[in-house]
Amino acid sequence: MKKLWFIPMLLILVLPEAAQAQSYPVDRGSWIIGGSASFTSQGGDDGDRTTSVMLNPSAQFFVLPGLAVGGTLSFSYTSDDLFSTTGLGIGSAVSYYFGRGERTVYPFVSASLSIRDFSFKADGDQVGSNIDVSITGTTFDLSGGVALMVAKNVGLTGEIFYLQQNLRETDNGGSETLIGTDLDIDRFGLRFGIAAFVF
Repeated sequence: MKKLWFIPMLLILVLPEAAQAQSYPVDRGSWIIGGSASFTSQGGDDGDRTTSVMLNPSAQFFVLPGLAVGGTLSFSYTSDDLFSTTGLGIGSAVSYYFGRGERTVYPFVSASLSIRDFSFKADGDQVGSNIDVSITGTTFDLSGGVALMVAKNVGLTGEIFYLQQNLRETDNGGSETLIGTDLDIDRFGLRFGIAAFVF
């Protein structure tokens, strides 16, 4: 986790500012800032309630017209009467936007690689045995889609994505194992969001 932390910071700090003013959203020297956030609280007839919070900000800098590099952060927390899970992640991303000048639609492709640490805890009085497990995961994400500009600096994004994740249990604190040695996950789907272009 510590080794990957410096990558997005290095990308942002060493990138030179463009000497000339940017003339369109994906021009050299522009920024794209996006992400997602969610809060859910779910209850049932048994009185149990599950609460979840997720934050996923991202920022990329256009080093060339159409080509942006940057980083992503992630935070998640889920809890109910039996367990709690906390996740932290950081990664690097690269995107390429097709088209130049002022446009309504910018097609794009994007890829990211991130590392995430999860902590899973459960009370033995509730589930029969104490669980205190640390899990590390690497995630590769590949996507393609379009950014629909609804204002000069704001775009709505829709994309098809493929995600591959490897999870490895790094420390179970002497408790029962949660996922075994490691677990590979892959999935694909549709994703929607909003992005701000600073230029």
